Amino acid sequence: MLHTGDVSHLSRPEEFDIAQQIVNGAGLETRYVPGEHDVIGDDGRTFFARFSPGTKGVGWYSFDQQGVHFVALVNVLNLKAGGMGYLGDTQLAWLAADLKARSHSTPLVVLTHVPLWSVYLACNVD
Repeated sequence: MLHTGDVSHLSRPEEFDIAQQIVNGAGLETRYVPGEHDVIGDDGRTFFARFSPGTKGVGWYSFDQQGVHFVALVNVLNLKAGGMGYLGDTQLAWLAADLKARSHSTPLVVLTHVPLWSVYLACNVD
């Protein structure tokens, strides 16, 4: 199962507890990226320790599943005015290196909380 954020409303431990109990009830391996509500107050340290241990930088990671490459990006830290997500140079450099190691024919799934089309205004045109 892939969860793309807002596990909680206010990043409270009891909210994380309830969410984890519900998700665990599905009995599936679950991968997470945070939503902006998951990183309130501590820049996501509690969320990352609990839901994304062993991730790169500030929570991003990739994995392969049945021939598909999955990339989980964190774009809810350092939100811009209007709630626009932000990836940052370090995460983009990691992403470039991660993708360079893959064949161009490898299927790719990108996970984010804020849709990428809204992150880059140049792509957000009529």
